[in-house]
Amino acid sequence: RAQEGSQPPAHGEEDERVIKEFAALCFNWQGGARLAQPWSFRDLLQRARDYHQRRAQYERDMKQWEHDYHEAKAQGKEEPREPAEVPKDEDLEPFAALFRREVPAFVHVNRSDEILNALKVFRDEFELDVTLLDVGDGFRVAEEIRKRNAAAALGPNVTRREKGKLINNADVLARAGVRVLFHSSATSGTQFLRLNAAYAVRYGLDPTEALRALTIYPARTLRVDDRLGSIEVGKDADLVILSGEPLDVTSRVEKVLMKGKVVYDGR
Repeated sequence: RAQEGSQPPAHGEEDERVIKEFAALCFNWQGGARLAQPWSFRDLLQRARDYHQRRAQYERDMKQWEHDYHEAKAQGKEEPREPAEVPKDEDLEPFAALFRREVPAFVHVNRSDEILNALKVFRDEFELDVTLLDVGDGFRVAEEIRKRNAAAALGPNVTRREKGKLINNADVLARAGVRVLFHSSATSGTQFLRLNAAYAVRYGLDPTEALRALTIYPARTLRVDDRLGSIEVGKDADLVILSGEPLDVTSRVEKVLMKGKVVYDGR
């Protein structure tokens, strides 16, 4: 609901709020034929890698050809033959972005076998940047996730019960050295993210790590940390000012700034 005294966004302002049009590629490893999953993803990634390598080589060859062409023309020599084109494949272009390191792979996993298989394919075989989503059994294989330098995004559930004992998945992963992020996994957007983090802190997660999991870690994962995720000179100055500690559920929003300008004042 619009706050009293607030103004509707100016024309084009909505577009300015989009930081990155293409931020990540999502894969669902859950469900389906478990034995067939690795092979289907492996085949797709192999085709994407082959396409990426052929396109990259073609672009290098074209730059060299342009240089040689102008040099030959200036010297009156025979013009070199233009390289055979490798046309863009609209189906594979998004996946090739993984190999250009433009976006990370987000992989939905739950069971420990799904986690290990996803790590084997995406990290061990194709050396891609991976963030594991949901990761219900993450606490069982935390060390394997850490060794592969993969991140883990949890939400909205950050704890689970195992034989009557409450397990703080976020805390176990963070203590193992895994970069933990929080996500809402819901159409409700971000309104419950702070509650998820506060719940994780209540059962052991370090408050500083929880705050990083809401701010700088997601920004780094999505490669927008040059603009967002921390309060530093040169960044966007998108700030939320609270009445108390960020992870205290009784703290209320007092002010919101976008690019240094106050867009909400609740005082």
